[in-house]
Amino acid sequence: FKGINLKSFLPSKEELDKTQSGRALSKQLKSFFETGDFNDLLDDLSRMTENFQNNPQDFNDLTKGFKEDLKLDTNVSNWESPIEKLDSYLPQTPVGKSFSESLIEDVKRHHSEPQFSDYYLSAYNQLGLYGFRPEKLSNKNRFNNTTEDGFHSLYGAHSDFFITSDKIMYYRSEALFETFEVTSEIFKTFKINDHSTLL
Repeated sequence: FKGINLKSFLPSKEELDKTQSGRALSKQLKSFFETGDFNDLLDDLSRMTENFQNNPQDFNDLTKGFKEDLKLDTNVSNWESPIEKLDSYLPQTPVGKSFSESLIEDVKRHHSEPQFSDYYLSAYNQLGLYGFRPEKLSNKNRFNNTTEDGFHSLYGAHSDFFITSDKIMYYRSEALFETFEVTSEIFKTFKINDHSTLL
């Protein structure tokens, strides 16, 4: 593929720079936009996870831009049945399809024989991308934490009980348990300031 110039049929940097999410994405694809070469695109994409890990603000900028470009409800984090609502809202946006359709297409593009876990983990992460209980990354809360949280939620979906103190994980898991008809019971712990009240 070396030497293939993809700039002729992919959005240009100028087109991407018209939206907030496009600007955040083009920042991740610097080498590709300099050369237009397929190998540079692959190199940029392979470095994206590492970039998000080392530069949390880049990920925050991308998710913020995505939410603003799609004009998502600022109260999306408090939605009941968020997947159902995203299914009806997203077809009216540039996404052009429901959350569920987009999820299925995305998983099938990466897995020839998708399993429950593929759909579940992708849905967990995409909920955050669409603004439902999004992660705010920092030097303490890194990109790999979000991936690990998805796995913890998946393991919880295969248990009788799932207990977490992480609010984001709790609410995303609750939404996914409903959608995927998971029978595991989920509980959120809380902080106790005065332990003497327990005695």
